[in-house]
Amino acid sequence: MPMNAVHAAAGAVGPGSKVDVLASLKLRNKLEAFPLLVDMHVLEVNGEQDLTKNPRFPNMTMVSFAVNQEEALLITLAKQRGCH
Repeated sequence: MPMNAVHAAAGAVGPGSKVDVLASLKLRNKLEAFPLLVDMHVLEVNGEQDLTKNPRFPNMTMVSFAVNQEEALLITLAKQRGCH
């Protein structure tokens, strides 16, 4: 999932972290935010799977999660609906 450090605890999210994936969407001129996926396991950040090499990721561009098929479909649907 494309990501940057501003949206991921200032780069403190790394492989092995557990995070909530939030989504936001504008509905009827009102911005709504909600948890899309809760307690997700981060597999890698920017292709790195090892925190000992790089404990922080201030220049993160990509985060990979361990997801099942239903969770992957939720992420895809959220993107298609224009969620951020």
